Amino acid sequence: MGVGDGSSGVAAGERGIAETKSGLGGAVEGPSVRPAVQRRFRGSVSLDAGRPIPEFSRIAQEVVSHLAGDPDVRVELRLEIAAEHRGAGFEGDVVRTVRENARTLRFDHVEFEEE
Repeated sequence: MGVGDGSSGVAAGERGIAETKSGLGGAVEGPSVRPAVQRRFRGSVSLDAGRPIPEFSRIAQEVVSHLAGDPDVRVELRLEIAAEHRGAGFEGDVVRTVRENARTLRFDHVEFEEE
């Protein structure tokens, strides 16, 4: 900072206070700084397919319950499942069972992809 460079040695957040103190004929307030309002939360996490219930239960207790505790908060949970067969592909009875169960459980989207 030097003479003639337009800086006064006062940080940007402190200018309002400095101007109020040095103003002539009364208080002149600088721009007010409002803290940011946190309105949305989004999070994703991978669960261990071998033990998803204990992990999901812990997430529900330690995250979801805090968000849903306020009546002004709308919480939506989504479960996404991705499975890839690394061998010859899913057996026909597995495909049929998964599709029927997913339909019964009202999945929004169910798809098996062919290669």
